[in-house]
Order: sequence, then C-alpha cells, then structure tokens
Amino acid sequence: SSIKYKGLNHPLFLTRLHGITHALIYGPLRMEDYSKHNEERFDIITSRAVAKTKILVEISFKALKTSGHLILMKSSFEEELSDAEKIIRDIGGEVINVNTFKLPIENSQRALINIKKVRKTEAKYPRSIDKIKKSL
Repeated sequence: SSIKYKGLNHPLFLTRLHGITHALIYGPLRMEDYSKHNEERFDIITSRAVAKTKILVEISFKALKTSGHLILMKSSFEEELSDAEKIIRDIGGEVINVNTFKLPIENSQRALINIKKVRKTEAKYPRSIDKIKKSL
C-alpha cells in the first residue's frame, strides 16, 4: 500500500487513523477559491486548525463528493462544533464521529472531527469569505 502526495507533509495519519492507503494531496491552496471551481471532486478533504469549524465546513463542502468526508484537526473542539451545527446541517453534512488523542512529544490534546457530506451542497455555497466572516 502506497500513499501518493504532493505539497504537504507526509499524510500517514490518514492511513493510521482511517485505513486509507492512497491519497493525492493538493496544497497549500486557499480552499474558498478552489472549491468553487472543483465541485464534487474529492472523497476526503482534511484541514488542520487554521480557521473556525463553521468557516472550514462552508468553504470546503462544495468540493466534496456526496458521501465524502471533511476531516478537521482541532485542539479544542466542543464549542466550535456546537457553533457549527447549523451550517453543517444546512450545507448537507452530518458529524460522524470525533476522535481525540494526544500528540506525541508535546502531549497536547487534539481531535479529528469527521463530517460526512450526506447531500449535494446548494449553489449558494460557499459564500464569499467576507460574508462568512460577517455572519460570525
């Protein structure tokens, strides 16, 4: 089993945590620009803790295939996930699970949030990043 990747650190966490043996990684890109022109393209999109959960969901979901997964790595997730429940539902998603673990060496807590796309995302998404930020 091999992993093909481009542009990011080695994605072994996908294999170890989700049993994925082949992945093509694109990046680093601005997802809000990329997803508008790549609708229903990816089975899995991952992100580390670069923005609030509700922003990541909205800017990423258009590029996910129906039945695809958005996997977010977060350090503190409970409040963010609660705040994102409405947009997750509205945009066609469902939280499948949250796996928590400790990072080696620094021993700090992390969570992988697995959000499944259960239906096609409406054409109005993603809104511009300015509109998303104003709605926060």
